[in-house]
Amino acid sequence: GNLTKYILTRMFEQEKQFAPFDFIAAELLITGTMTLAPDLTINIKQYLDRVDRVYPPGHYGDPTQGTIRIIDYKTGGDATAFKDLDQLFDPTVADRRKAILQLMFYAKAYAEKTRYEGPIQPFIYKFRTIYTEGLKPIMLGKAPFTDYHEILDEYMERFEALVREIVLSDTPFTQAKKEESCEFCQFKLLCRRS
Repeated sequence: GNLTKYILTRMFEQEKQFAPFDFIAAELLITGTMTLAPDLTINIKQYLDRVDRVYPPGHYGDPTQGTIRIIDYKTGGDATAFKDLDQLFDPTVADRRKAILQLMFYAKAYAEKTRYEGPIQPFIYKFRTIYTEGLKPIMLGKAPFTDYHEILDEYMERFEALVREIVLSDTPFTQAKKEESCEFCQFKLLCRRS
């Protein structure tokens, strides 16, 4: 309806700051396997909302100067800043940065699938605040987070540990400690938390 039109209009206005850029894909399906460790390979299937390539001023068309962006469209109130990897992985953190955790995985999967070794910028388009804040990069500490390589090694270490815990651990699944975590959970009925 009208709201969608307004949001899209605002998005296109805001995107002028990145122009000219290359639009690479929308709803890009990535399937395959990812080897996290010699004894740990996982199957992946995911859709990336959008992939594009932006350039510094005056360098349009030179891929060696460009940065791939993996963009996730969000309608909720997802936080787009983090100070360390605990905010991504620690389940006791109140406002865990699940969207950033997910985007890092998308960036890694895209890089593996396309054998791309250059910079990849995870980016969130927050439609809820597009009018008030525009399109702002994810912030790591006080600086824009422009390349997933900045935290990739530690991220993959912790991601592997998390997958191991889920797949190989004898620890049973437990309900989330904070009930607000359950608000939009698709498995509420299974764990009988009303």
